[in-house]
Amino acid sequence: MSHCCCGCVDIVTATLCIIRGNTRPIGASGVYSGGKLLRYSMVGVSIGFVADMMNKRDQLRWMGMFRLLWVPFVILFSGFRNFNAGITIDTRTKATIMEGDTEEIVYTEKEEKFEGDIFNTMLLCWNLKDVKGKSQIWPNRGPFQTFIFYKKGCSSLQFVWHVIKLISGKKEALQQDFLQYYQAAGYTIKVKEDSPVDENLDINIDGDPFRLPEPYHENRFHHDAVQMFSSLTDTDADSSIQ
Repeated sequence: MSHCCCGCVDIVTATLCIIRGNTRPIGASGVYSGGKLLRYSMVGVSIGFVADMMNKRDQLRWMGMFRLLWVPFVILFSGFRNFNAGITIDTRTKATIMEGDTEEIVYTEKEEKFEGDIFNTMLLCWNLKDVKGKSQIWPNRGPFQTFIFYKKGCSSLQFVWHVIKLISGKKEALQQDFLQYYQAAGYTIKVKEDSPVDENLDINIDGDPFRLPEPYHENRFHHDAVQMFSSLTDTDADSSIQ
C-alpha cells in the first residue's frame, strides 16, 4: 500500500505525505460468500497456497519472526496442494475512441471461464505499469484489478522466482506458462469437489485469515473508493488509468 501511494516503504516518507496532505483515490475490493459481504480488501486476496502459508504462519506465532522464513520453506518444498475449481472472470479492456475532436476512454467487458486443477489464486489491488521507462508497482485507477490463478504443474523453484519478480515490479513475472493473468473487474471461484477438504474454505484477505461459509466466493472491484495520502500528483494519478 505504501509502495503504491508513496513509491517506497519508508516510514518517514509516508509520514511526510500525510503532513503535506496530498490525497488520491484508490480502489477497494469486496469479497462476498454465502450471500454476504465478508470484507473489503485494499491490498490482496488469496485462496490456495498463499492462504495456506499465511494461515499456518499465524498458528506458529510462538516461533516469533523465525516463522516468516520457516513456514514458506516447509510448505514450498512439501509440494503444492492442488484442487479443482471453476473460475469466471469479468475482464475489462481499455480502448480510446474519438468523439469529434475529443478522445474518450471506454472499457470493453468480456466474461472468460476456466475449469481445472489450480494450486493458488491471487487478487492484487495494484498493477505493474511502465513509469518513465521502468516497470514498477502502481495503484489502479481504472475499473479493474490484477487477478492471477496458478495451474497445476508449477515447481516450487519456479514459483519462488515468480514471486520475487512480481514484488520487484518486473512484468516478466506475469509471462509464465503456469499462470493466467487478467485485468478484472471481478471474478467468482467455486471449488469443484463434492466434499471439499477443510482447507478449501480458508481465504486470506490483506494478510488476515478468514473462513468461507461455503466453497464459493465472489469478488467485485470498487474503483476510486477510498482517499489515501499519497505523493502522486493529479497528473501521475491520471496517467495510471490503463
